[in-house]
Amino acid sequence: MTLKRATAGTPAEARALVYRCLARREHSRLELQNKLAQAGVAADIGAAVLAELIDLGVVDDHRFAESFTRARVERGYGPERLRQELRTHGLSDELIAVTLAPYAQEWQRRLERLAERRNMTDGHADIATQARHARFLRRRGFNAQAVNKIVLQGLKRKGRADDEEVEQ
Repeated sequence: MTLKRATAGTPAEARALVYRCLARREHSRLELQNKLAQAGVAADIGAAVLAELIDLGVVDDHRFAESFTRARVERGYGPERLRQELRTHGLSDELIAVTLAPYAQEWQRRLERLAERRNMTDGHADIATQARHARFLRRRGFNAQAVNKIVLQGLKRKGRADDEEVEQ
């Protein structure tokens, strides 16, 4: 979102800018602080406006974290990537842990679904392709142990497929 430069930097203008940002999606406090600074709002005015809006519940890092995490999980991102991205939004490790906790039992299932959706487990890929799949899944934020398990399953299926071709 391109922000117009604030002319006077009044609290009312800062508040209006925050509301415009929040109209599209949730933002973390740090994101809004950066957007206010980018728009030329004085740091003390920006901090006061953000404190007021946090007290009113308009700006809420917990709500942002839940919204952001839910959207990223649905797009196939894993816990390691989400942890990293949430940190870049200025969220504490405690808040990140609380936000990711509801998904703890789902990561393996979501990894398997992503791998199946991308045809990574059909057992027809060669080793170079399986390595490319593993790199993709690691970039998505799944841990190496879980990714290796998926890759090995694919290689075992390939081994069974190769054995079946030899038998025929």
